[in-house]
Amino acid sequence: MPESEQPVRCELPPEIIAKQSVDRFNALATAKYMAGQVEHGGCLVDKVKLGQLEEEIIDLWHYVFALRLRLKDE
Repeated sequence: MPESEQPVRCELPPEIIAKQSVDRFNALATAKYMAGQVEHGGCLVDKVKLGQLEEEIIDLWHYVFALRLRLKDE
C-alpha cells in the first residue's frame, strides 16, 4: 500500500482526544450560536421550527456523503 494510502495511526490517548474534541466543539458551537444571535436575534427556543432542523439534517447528510466520496470510503 502506498504511503499516502496508509491508515493514520492514533498517537494520542483516548482521554486527550476526547478533551480536544469537546473543547473544539465548545469553541465552534459557542461562536456559531453567538453569530446566529447577531444575525437572527431573539430567543432560539421561541424561534426554532422543526422544518429548520429537518433541513439542517438533510444538509449534514449531504456533507457526510460528499466527504465519504472524497475519502473513497463506502
